[in-house]
Amino acid sequence: MATRYETSVTIDRFTGIDESYGAHNAPLSVAAKAENCLTEQGALRPAAGYSAIYPALAAPIVTLCTFYRRYHEVEGERRVLVAATGTALYAITEGASAWKPLMTTGLIGGGRWSWVTYEETNTDTGTVQDVLILSSAIDGMVVVHGETLTAEIKAITLLGLAANGTVTRTPIKFGLIERHAERIWGAGVAGEPDNLYYSRPFNPFDFNLVYMTSDGLGQTTTPNGNEVLLEESGGIIQVPTWDGDKFVALKRFGAHLLALKERSAHYVRGIAAGEFVQSEAYGSDGAFAPRALATDGAAAYYLSDRGLGLYDGDTAQLLDMDRLGSVFRNLGACYADASCAAVCRHILYMSLPVLTEEHVTTTTGGVSVTRPVEPTKNNRLIEYDTRRRTYMIRTGIFADALLSHGGRLLFTSGDNPSQVYEMSGKTYGGAPIPVKWVTPWQDLGGKNVTKSAFVVYLTGLVCQAAQKFTIGIETEKRLKSKTILATPTFKRTRFPIGNSGRRFRLVLEVQSEADWSLSGGVQIDMELDED
Repeated sequence: MATRYETSVTIDRFTGIDESYGAHNAPLSVAAKAENCLTEQGALRPAAGYSAIYPALAAPIVTLCTFYRRYHEVEGERRVLVAATGTALYAITEGASAWKPLMTTGLIGGGRWSWVTYEETNTDTGTVQDVLILSSAIDGMVVVHGETLTAEIKAITLLGLAANGTVTRTPIKFGLIERHAERIWGAGVAGEPDNLYYSRPFNPFDFNLVYMTSDGLGQTTTPNGNEVLLEESGGIIQVPTWDGDKFVALKRFGAHLLALKERSAHYVRGIAAGEFVQSEAYGSDGAFAPRALATDGAAAYYLSDRGLGLYDGDTAQLLDMDRLGSVFRNLGACYADASCAAVCRHILYMSLPVLTEEHVTTTTGGVSVTRPVEPTKNNRLIEYDTRRRTYMIRTGIFADALLSHGGRLLFTSGDNPSQVYEMSGKTYGGAPIPVKWVTPWQDLGGKNVTKSAFVVYLTGLVCQAAQKFTIGIETEKRLKSKTILATPTFKRTRFPIGNSGRRFRLVLEVQSEADWSLSGGVQIDMELDED
């Protein structure tokens, strides 16, 4: 004969998404699904919204860059944001009402740039100014002068010696650049997939060897049979892999320069030309998305074709195989080019194109085939807290060109790529933030036991303004929900939900327009009916 009795389960705190436990009977503190949430200090809150900042440009923005003018007189104008469209460069400072054109003619590369910050000395005045250096494999190198906020193309030429003894001059354009050991490093040169180039120290536009002059009193970049001054020279490091692999990303990482190929990870150590040592990272994992590489302290994060990767200065490996497997196992075909990442305040933001539940059916020769709709832009933003090691998913944000800009996260959107947005505020550009938290399925160890007469207790629900909360209990049969209006003076804690089934899970949903938090946990009472 069946017996009926009451039991309770509690959610003491909220952490993040962790699919590695599986779909059933995982700890209630983790989420099977969570969208647009924060869980700092164990409380559930809405994630930050976003809002448009600065005037929109007339063309889509492809690359965002930033640099800081340390010697500029006006404090509020020292940090500069630079935006690259397909054929132009623009700059803007805080409080400015319009973008300043830097270069609107002569560029044809499509706007995808690699960039670094550096400094240069004005030979006329002797003053030092901060500069932004950009490079692409099509347009070559461009420098933005911080003192005047003007830009110019810098032609890079490699000197060589022909068989007849004459000096040759070969123009070179880098698709990738980075700063390391006070030199500029370049890769991604057309026809040279294995070459890493480095400039002379403190001379970002000269990549040539330097020779001692015959009298020993000076130096020259022209070969003349005299001694090569390695510590003053530029040069090339070759990293052949003999499998068609090519460099796709460079990143300064502590005392290392990370040089990533599509299927392998390499690094360079040393501070002088005669000391540079190149090695392949142990356990390296590919393939790499060129823009999905970011560093935070002693860790470098990257996107491989199997998940989120971590390089710790010695080993390149997957960070977590299954904690967010539903995302990384369903990347769209354009992920290598579309994916991008940035770290801001110890949060890794990685924007990805992910296959969703949307499908399309095509019929050919009387045979119908249903396939997932292939994404053409980033549609999921992953947030990984590098200190707490927790994952969250952001939906409704089609972020591209992610950039950490003076402690703020900026991005463009696949829906409106001409506009720059900042991750801040309580809404998505004025629209509510869709917050959702779903616990793993629970059967309480009794698959033969029916759970019913659910009562949900919420404690510590605090709202800054009136908010509608939908509280649901889902079973294998159906989802039954109750919508409540919570206000700043909200006191109610008990919510009966009539549902029954052999397994259940809690579903919380909010169309959030103001700040709120749920702390102190959740308790779910129910009756059990044994078969």
